[in-house]
Amino acid sequence: MRLARRAIESAGHRILSATSGEEALKIASDHPDAIDLLLTDVGMRGMTGNQLADRLAEKRPGIGIIYMSGHAERSLADPGSLPSGAHFLTKPFSSDCLLEIIRLAQSQRNSRAHRR
Repeated sequence: MRLARRAIESAGHRILSATSGEEALKIASDHPDAIDLLLTDVGMRGMTGNQLADRLAEKRPGIGIIYMSGHAERSLADPGSLPSGAHFLTKPFSSDCLLEIIRLAQSQRNSRAHRR
């Protein structure tokens, strides 16, 4: 994940990092500024990435979400595991692929915001 962090920061984005879903919720709760995007693993201890995304979206409506997993076949096998149209990255992924999906998620988020 160090490579992903470097790629994201080199593209000018600020990162808030957490090691668990609960920690991510606490950091987001304490963070006074906007949070544009959540990049979360599908499977984590304590809660799934989807549960984290749902809980975070309650507090920060309109947040962009990107899911990732090293087990794509398991993550995508259950139709209810991710929302329809979710942004998904299969590990391992390249920096270019990561930055492209971030751009896509942000542009869709911005497009939804302008339609309101």
